[in-house]
Amino acid sequence: MRKEHWYWIAGGVIFIAIVCLWVWQLPNIIADARSGRSDPGLAAIMSSFGQTGEDMTKTQAQLDADLKKYGQALDASSVQAAAISDLKDKINAKAQKDIQSASLPTANSNLNAPHAR
Repeated sequence: MRKEHWYWIAGGVIFIAIVCLWVWQLPNIIADARSGRSDPGLAAIMSSFGQTGEDMTKTQAQLDADLKKYGQALDASSVQAAAISDLKDKINAKAQKDIQSASLPTANSNLNAPHAR
């Protein structure tokens, strides 16, 4: 069998075990709720859900903070990229200016002629 099949089988077994446990405890929970007593199993389940809500709130806050930092880093990197692009354009413009200002021999000039001093 492939790994995925084992994962589905293990997940199914765990799910069935949880459902069976819940069905087994359900009559006790109902009886305790009707009599006004507090059921420790139900109290534990409800407190775990309450804790999960608090954990989700903390996780959401952390995620928001991380996304804000990521946005700031992205903004900073775009500013750096713009500065690098600007410098590259300036270097290219200066190089073009230097090339144009250089006195290159023309097609009509005689390269073997002595230069005047």
